[in-house]
Amino acid sequence: MHSTENRFWRIGLAGTALLALMTVAACASSGQAAANWLSGTQASAEYRDEARGLTLAPGWDWPADLDYPDKVDGDDIAYEKNTGRIDAGLYWYCSWALTYVEADTDADRTTALRQVLRLRETKYYQIGVATDNIPMFDAALDSAGDDDTKLRRLIGITCSDIKESKSNDDS
Repeated sequence: MHSTENRFWRIGLAGTALLALMTVAACASSGQAAANWLSGTQASAEYRDEARGLTLAPGWDWPADLDYPDKVDGDDIAYEKNTGRIDAGLYWYCSWALTYVEADTDADRTTALRQVLRLRETKYYQIGVATDNIPMFDAALDSAGDDDTKLRRLIGITCSDIKESKSNDDS
């Protein structure tokens, strides 16, 4: 299962519960191995592990209230393996992408763009982006040095929820 291009970094409990329960039921009936699923505690650990290897843009911090719940309304929740890694990669990317868009100086913009162009190294890009969306991501990244129209559009699509969350945290 791949994330959509609008993947939230914070998980809405009701949506997560419904999706996780439907996914677990579907996978159980198809015989998919339990090894592909994590508890909330394991997904949170996976996120923190991935975050340790990623440096956020200046002025950004990793979410202090990160929580992948193990249960919602008494029901167990399962997360697909790499969910935490994908979410951490998305948050890292958005920290640099939004810094790029909002940079006041050419030097800051250049520094941020160097980081944004490393997106392909992340689990978010490698396994979190739907295969059908890879060409859109590649076109935006490949044209970024000359024309950032596609990159700015991609940033608007992928990072709008994180931008809103950060704005709320900063106020």
